[in-house]
Amino acid sequence: MIRIGVLYPGHLDLNGDAANSLVLAKELAWRGVSCEVVSVTLTDAIPKDLDFLLVGHGSKAAWSEINLIGSHRGAELVEVLKSGVPTLAVNSGFEVLHLGSDTHGQLLGHIQTRFVATERVSKFWVEPFDGFEVLGYVNSDNDLPVISRQGNVIGTKLHGPVLAKNPKLLSLILEMIFERRGSALPGRLNRNVATAIDGYVSEIWKLESELASE
Repeated sequence: MIRIGVLYPGHLDLNGDAANSLVLAKELAWRGVSCEVVSVTLTDAIPKDLDFLLVGHGSKAAWSEINLIGSHRGAELVEVLKSGVPTLAVNSGFEVLHLGSDTHGQLLGHIQTRFVATERVSKFWVEPFDGFEVLGYVNSDNDLPVISRQGNVIGTKLHGPVLAKNPKLLSLILEMIFERRGSALPGRLNRNVATAIDGYVSEIWKLESELASE
């Protein structure tokens, strides 16, 4: 059983980021792997037995309500990250893992670098990453990389269900999950399913990559 954790989906889903957990769960189901999507609410302790954690993007008001920074929940999050749980963090969810302080308050410092505020960028974007390209929509006002990896954490400024349009990134995360469990990625997609997915993804890439080049 694979356990997929979604951190505070009621607050950190400003652009549909929580749907990445559904994409991951669907891929596992197609491969014959059972999984559970766990929504971690503000009153919940962050489970220590997760196989994957999603930290989405939230507004300043959402982060203020979460009061994650400097609280015992922040310490719990750092503990889970240090245990090696593969994690996808999106924009403000990526910001809070860094050193320093910003509009969210004191940052967690799990990633030992700082970032600065910049003029907001809002556009479709194609970015090279780990030997392939990723596609998505950037809406951000920091100088963090569009996508990067620090150990078990993949951070990105690409909003929404980015895994739905980037099967290579999805495969990388699946490999990280099963590598941590000490096993190979099981199963294969049905050929008809794989062909259908390739068709949908190709159409999305054709449209959005053209927009990204404008």
